Amino acid sequence: MHVAAPCRNVPVTFTLDRRTAAVVSEAFEAAGYFTFFWLFLFNRRFREVRIAEWREGGWLERAYMVFEAGVSTLIGAVLPMVLLWALVT
Repeated sequence: MHVAAPCRNVPVTFTLDRRTAAVVSEAFEAAGYFTFFWLFLFNRRFREVRIAEWREGGWLERAYMVFEAGVSTLIGAVLPMVLLWALVT
């Protein structure tokens, strides 16, 4: 007669090395910029909140928002067009 081995509740761990973790982090950040770009275009409430933050912020906050808008535009609009162009040609 065969007796099954006892089940051990050993947790499965998932770890990433530093390089992979950095790539995953950058991918999530890029996804956020992509989302913010399209939210700003199509969501009135999100746009109103960002405009209110612009009015209340100082020059450093405004400079960061301009930088963030530039990166968001590159990732949200330019990158998809480049990827489509690369797929078509």
